[in-house]
Amino acid sequence: MGENNMISLEEQFEKAEQGKELWNAIKKEGLADWYLVMPEERSQYNYYALLYLKDFMKKQGLNKIRLLSVDKNMITIVKVLCSDVDVKVQILNQEEMMCFMKYYALYEFTSRITIASLKIPYDTYGENLIGVKGITKEDLFCFDIYRFNETLHKQDFSYLGEDKLISNFIAKKGEY
Repeated sequence: MGENNMISLEEQFEKAEQGKELWNAIKKEGLADWYLVMPEERSQYNYYALLYLKDFMKKQGLNKIRLLSVDKNMITIVKVLCSDVDVKVQILNQEEMMCFMKYYALYEFTSRITIASLKIPYDTYGENLIGVKGITKEDLFCFDIYRFNETLHKQDFSYLGEDKLISNFIAKKGEY
């Protein structure tokens, strides 16, 4: 990696400090039982996060989720696919999400957060298991992110509406 592409340690800490300020602002807006962070756009992990959200909330005894995402379409998608749970969506731009993740990677500031990614804030290389003994991305999500004891293999979302965004999100399992 060339010198121009490297971010100094000082810049890393500055980004983390910005992430801390963002976290403090999020907390001021109102507490949630849990925070679900979707740092990737158009990701199957986002799909599985929503598909299994009610099960996760039940397992954790949660009533209210705050979803932080870089995907502005999550507002519409959540409103349609998760209308029966209390989820408030907040959209962050890429820079804000990067700062938030840097802060979380530096200092795990709450135990009430789940990050719907195996790559951000750092790559766990968990995806290397896909295909080994039939392991799927859905299995990885259930075990590694939501920490279920099994993969529930739920039916995909059922949607009879006309909205192409929702139809594509479901048909392509989040990679629309």
